[in-house]
Amino acid sequence: MTDVLQSLREFTVRVDYGRKHTAFDVRDGGRGKPVVRMAMDFPYHMADLLRVFPVAEPDRLLGTVGCGAAAAPDKQLLGRCREKIVWEIADSWHIEQPEIGQLVGSRKGLSRLANGYTGLSEVSAVRIEFVGPTSPAFTFVRRAGITSEYKISIHDDRVNRLLVLAWTEHFNRGYGDDARQYLIDFTTNPFQKPGPEIQAARERRKAAIQAAKQNRGHGTDPR
Repeated sequence: MTDVLQSLREFTVRVDYGRKHTAFDVRDGGRGKPVVRMAMDFPYHMADLLRVFPVAEPDRLLGTVGCGAAAAPDKQLLGRCREKIVWEIADSWHIEQPEIGQLVGSRKGLSRLANGYTGLSEVSAVRIEFVGPTSPAFTFVRRAGITSEYKISIHDDRVNRLLVLAWTEHFNRGYGDDARQYLIDFTTNPFQKPGPEIQAARERRKAAIQAAKQNRGHGTDPR
């Protein structure tokens, strides 16, 4: 059961970077303590797969997120994220959720003007509205500033929140420039050798990419 996550209508996601951990904290309505967390015991640049769990029940797995995909606790693939590139700039984003079809996201408002302009797009607010085949799906906002913090508003209860978190991590990895991450990367030992857990995560990432090529949005996630 993922009610603690699936019941959220408006929530924020803030990233905590560390030399030995990465955590995305989810707050209901953007207030109070985190209710859900997706995390891994590695610095952000060293692995991709994050566990998602209720903060009150850290041993209860809600699913996994990584490589632009979300998987249920039994590793069943729930959906994937991708972007459409035009002139080396992300023109639109697509989320494949089989139960409701493809969700298409596009920048809205002033964030469209900053798209692709280095130095401006990194610190400006970004607003992306996702629309499904029959109705609006959800709105994603990156708040202005040098740290990555996101606000999500759900408009269709059928939207899988775990997949929304996969999208948030996907966007953060590709476009969520954060001064804190740069500092952690700069101060982490560049000669540090990845341990067996990180090597295994990288192998899972390769396997997931191969699975994506063979089966677009359906089947079982190999991780």
